[in-house]
Amino acid sequence: MTGQPVYPAAPDNGLAVASFVVGIFGVFPLALIFGHMASRQARREGRPRPGLATAGLVLGYLVLVPLAMLVLVLIVGGIVGAANQS
Repeated sequence: MTGQPVYPAAPDNGLAVASFVVGIFGVFPLALIFGHMASRQARREGRPRPGLATAGLVLGYLVLVPLAMLVLVLIVGGIVGAANQS
């Protein structure tokens, strides 16, 4: 041993882990909710690295944005299609 102090690892934030896991599985509403809650909790507690919370948010938004664009295209296509039939 070199006399260096050994520091314990910081405890994981359960919400951040949950956000990351459900984000991997594509359950974007839960990934976004848990990710925002974990980020807020990390800021409030002064934790320097809310990495899993950020990763969960990114995964959640990566599912949400294309899904929202698809819904928008389907709605616009339905409106245009209905207008062309009349």
